[in-house]
Amino acid sequence: MGEVRRVHDRELGRTVAMKILRWELAEHDALRGRFLEEARVVAALQHPGIVAVYDRGLLPDGRPWFTMPEVRGTTLAELDEGWPLRRLVGVLRSACNAVAYAHEAGVVHRDLKPSNVMVGAFGQVLVLDWGIALADAARGGVAGTPAWMAPEQRRADGTVGPPADVYALGGTLFTLLTRTPPPGSAEEARQALAEAGPLPDPLVALVLDALQPVPERRPPDADAFGARLSDWLEGEARRRAALSLVERAAPVGERARALREEAAAHRREARALLAGVQPFDPVERKAPAWDLEARAREAERAATLAETEHQQLLRAALEQDAALPEAHAALADLYQGRMAEAEARRDAGDAARFEMLLRAHDRGRHAGWLAGRGALSLRCDPPGATVEIHRYVLQRRVLVPQRVATVRAEELREHPLERGSYLLVLRAPGRAEVRYPALIERAEHHDGVAPGEDIPRTVVLPRAGAPGPDDLVVPAGWYLRGGDPQATDGLPRARVWVEGMVVRRWPVLVGEYLAWLDRLVAEGRGDEAQARVPREPQSGPGADRPLAALGPAGRYLPQPDGEGVTWPLDWPVTCVSWDDARAFADGVSTPAARWRLPHDHEWEKAARGVDGRFFPWGDDFDPVFTCMSRSRRGPPRRAGVDAFPTDCGPYGVRGAAGNAAEWCLNGYQREGPPFEAGRLLPTRAHPSDPFRVTRGGSWRSSEAVCRLSSRFVGRPQDRLSNLGFRLVRPLSPPTG
Repeated sequence: MGEVRRVHDRELGRTVAMKILRWELAEHDALRGRFLEEARVVAALQHPGIVAVYDRGLLPDGRPWFTMPEVRGTTLAELDEGWPLRRLVGVLRSACNAVAYAHEAGVVHRDLKPSNVMVGAFGQVLVLDWGIALADAARGGVAGTPAWMAPEQRRADGTVGPPADVYALGGTLFTLLTRTPPPGSAEEARQALAEAGPLPDPLVALVLDALQPVPERRPPDADAFGARLSDWLEGEARRRAALSLVERAAPVGERARALREEAAAHRREARALLAGVQPFDPVERKAPAWDLEARAREAERAATLAETEHQQLLRAALEQDAALPEAHAALADLYQGRMAEAEARRDAGDAARFEMLLRAHDRGRHAGWLAGRGALSLRCDPPGATVEIHRYVLQRRVLVPQRVATVRAEELREHPLERGSYLLVLRAPGRAEVRYPALIERAEHHDGVAPGEDIPRTVVLPRAGAPGPDDLVVPAGWYLRGGDPQATDGLPRARVWVEGMVVRRWPVLVGEYLAWLDRLVAEGRGDEAQARVPREPQSGPGADRPLAALGPAGRYLPQPDGEGVTWPLDWPVTCVSWDDARAFADGVSTPAARWRLPHDHEWEKAARGVDGRFFPWGDDFDPVFTCMSRSRRGPPRRAGVDAFPTDCGPYGVRGAAGNAAEWCLNGYQREGPPFEAGRLLPTRAHPSDPFRVTRGGSWRSSEAVCRLSSRFVGRPQDRLSNLGFRLVRPLSPPTG
């Protein structure tokens, strides 16, 4: 409608912009009237976002003019695409303030679009070109820019009010989101927004609401439209502040993890140093290890402080933006790790607490882990074996296997199972029954694959009668060793592969041991037999008391001990040295069955199973479950090996927690035995080793001693009233 000139106001001495009606329109009464109406309408709108009208008049040729401040800037249509969305929306929000002011004054702009919103050189936002504005809602004819015109504005008879400007504001926001003009309908806009990639949901919803074809379904005016922009901008400001806190939290969390690893490394190094130190060594030899332990404690303290700061920063982020995905994800990762640690140390209270926190913050990332399902794969020989699957459940402090299914072995290929501890009982015609404990952990696959191998090990069922009636098959596989904080000299929790073996159900009995001595006598080795007779150490001067003697028939018979008790034949034999136990194993071996003492980790797996339980029956203790110092009224004493049936592990091993402790094959190493890629390397004690490992509780033990991951030592020559032994041999495949 007009041209704009840069002119000098001589009266006020300033440069202004003069808008003049184009000369070819000067004789057009309607357009001349619209031009004058623009000057009147804009002059009445006193708002910082609307360019003011200074003056008006007529040129000598009769054309009307009016003057305004000269403004230099860039419109939304010209802004560089590098501007962030938040800044663009902020400009549109400021424009809404000016349009809302006009709506309050009864004025409708009718030509809102990106090119009519300018950002000045100093950041001011101005709404331009009020040339077709209407004062009061009216039938103003068809005028505006088609792509941004509301449906009622396109109709000559349509009543145009503030909702028409809202439609144009929605179209402008659409352009800011997609860099394209708005389409012809709300449905087309919905599709275009969906294809434009991830966009803020509140802004998408606002566009779709503003582009509704029916005016009554849109936000009522620019003030309502702008309020929704403000809500998003305030949320974005909070989100940016919250993200800043998450960014600050990340290195703090990394520092906490590094400090934990540093503390663990110091403790490992200290254990290694102390491994070569004797209890009677001077402080100077122990001091370097003590210094490392002190550094470990300091690192753990610093790690705790860092972890606390990490959580505080993430929680502060959620106070800024309660829905911030990044903060929830970081907290979910933290609590998932804490929950896993609590479950590993079998702390049900902490595990439940961290599970609740994890569920509060997880947004699906840990859903599979929380579901608690895993899978089991198993290969059997023969392949047609049936497998009874039992799940351990807690009943009155004892884990009891309850059958959940019976399947054929070939069906166990990534077979889904709920998280928990299981006992598989494998059976096949002509084969001995095999018990196979399995631990199904969260989102993990129990597959029986050994270190360095690619396929699961085959569980071989021996020929019927091949194992003796008291011989128990312990298949090769992984087990959880250590990890009991209350165990005496216990090792850290670790997953260890142990090769298959056959273990005796009972420790060696008094009757078995005396029968071996009788065989030595029959073989003309009477002196050796006499040297290996169990002997009770005397508390005073004099020789140890022999607990067996040759009877009239030339056979060894039990003799009274220091308390006048003659040992029953079904008691575990004790008061024998490590060498006596080794000699017995050699003496009862055959070419088909080479018996020996168990390595202490073989002993732990056979007694404990694979799930990391603290006792053969589970994690809870009661004195009547095993033969220990408080199991009976009166002074503690030994018992027959079948007197405490609860003291029985998953493979069927009896008496591991009490009655008699047991010699092991290997020498003592403070840091534990050597491993290769998680595989136990069984080693015999070297003759120069001063100590041998002993395992298990006894009739005079406390609860801590009865814990299966407790470790003890004995000198090989010791003969103790609470120390016996048990035999194992390698597991051989069936023959014939």
